[in-house]
Amino acid sequence: MHNAEEITRRAPVWRALSDLFLDTELDETDFAGIAETIRAAGFTADQAEEILRFEVTPVFWGNMLAAAGEWEPWSQSQVCEMVCKRLRSRPRYFTWFHDWRTRRQMTLVRPDWRRVRECLERGLV
Repeated sequence: MHNAEEITRRAPVWRALSDLFLDTELDETDFAGIAETIRAAGFTADQAEEILRFEVTPVFWGNMLAAAGEWEPWSQSQVCEMVCKRLRSRPRYFTWFHDWRTRRQMTLVRPDWRRVRECLERGLV
């Protein structure tokens, strides 16, 4: 689990990345906005991908499987509460199964993540 300072730093990134799991079509402006949030928090593209994979995806991936998934963005406090709860309850060890599961869950947002990553790497924000 992260300390309070790190949670404060990550919370806007968690919130921004949770948009990838909404039941809506995102556009270039959305991708650039997510990238700007990541950059403003001081994370690299690789660090943000780790946050997406291990902290955000396990919480929000189910929304994309729902028949009528959430389409309104979650508030930062909601996202922070859900992610912190998940971080407190996750296993203390990482197994091949956890790695496989998070990779499978990431397939749902991989195309959108690539577009965010492109914005970060090209400095389009």
